[in-house]
Amino acid sequence: RSYLRFCERLAWDKQRILPEWGRMVDNLIPYVTDAVQTYTWNVGSLTFSKKAVKPETAAGYARDVAKWYAEEMATSDMVHKAPRLQAVIKLLREAMPAGSEQKEGLTSANMESVLRHLESVPHGKMWRAMMGMAWIGLLRPCEFVVPSQGKYDVTSHASVDNIIFYKHDVEVKPGSTTKPTRMVFVVKKSKTDQDRMTRDVVVGLTGSSWCPLTMMWDYLSEGARDGHESLFTVNKKPVTYKQMRKVLSEALKSVGLEPKCFGGHSFRIGGAQALAAAGKSIIYIMSYGRWRCVESVLRYVATPVFMRELDSRDMVLALADSQINGKEKVQELGTERITDAIDTYYERHAMHDKLWMSRNMVQAGAPIQVA
Repeated sequence: RSYLRFCERLAWDKQRILPEWGRMVDNLIPYVTDAVQTYTWNVGSLTFSKKAVKPETAAGYARDVAKWYAEEMATSDMVHKAPRLQAVIKLLREAMPAGSEQKEGLTSANMESVLRHLESVPHGKMWRAMMGMAWIGLLRPCEFVVPSQGKYDVTSHASVDNIIFYKHDVEVKPGSTTKPTRMVFVVKKSKTDQDRMTRDVVVGLTGSSWCPLTMMWDYLSEGARDGHESLFTVNKKPVTYKQMRKVLSEALKSVGLEPKCFGGHSFRIGGAQALAAAGKSIIYIMSYGRWRCVESVLRYVATPVFMRELDSRDMVLALADSQINGKEKVQELGTERITDAIDTYYERHAMHDKLWMSRNMVQAGAPIQVA
């Protein structure tokens, strides 16, 4: 039933609903991705809502649809076992390790309240530095904590050496009397960078009541540490995803927020929304947050239709500026060419623009919601 409702929303005809085997795989990929999302949409004066299901439930839906498809098409091939579809389901499970549904984003105001609460908890400096960095850098949980104890790998997880501080163009070390004006966090490996080409997240001073740069400086200035050690530790052990979620949930509850509405991805979602509220285009947010898919960003960022229209224009101009024919449709561009365009666009932004963006993110309000 949910598959047919999905097809109805997309206005697919019967031939598209029950196509040949390869096309059915193409149908199920967006279907399972849609299943784990919560959103609303309007048709005239009517508002419709869709609730999310867990990745494991979405996988079960795909299996049931595959059985139905096999009966209708008189085939023994089970379409849900297609490698491409299984790869997507695997990514959904990894993106939501606790089997949680899509979460809300943490706003700048939410972060200020949470970080103020963390001042009084054990290892408060570490938790503040971690969560401030996760929000300002649009980090995925796997980019700043380890999945479980004993799973720390210095070649792919965040280590002390991955944070570099600068006073203008001169590197400064934590603990010195010279205060930094920016820091660089090297993301070793992410879902969209499996080849470990790395991407630097540049963070400047925010001039606000809470500053991720200052919190990280205070945390790493507590004492000398080995550069290969995990960046975030409790009792000399790398912080796990479960530990982070527990501390975050307790902090959210203490400041009057519902913990079930937020998760490890709420930092990334909220940071992306803050960038949108600060006026940055989708192509910029894709670059900053290391996305390769426009739909993924739009799923995170709730912006008015008119802004999305401007972003479309900005994207075409950016692609054309990167020596890609702006008249081509984005969907027809190869993944490698889109990746090159995004990287070029991000790298061409001057350093001062990246530094000012930290301040803009913290001071920006929540994005305008579509009525």
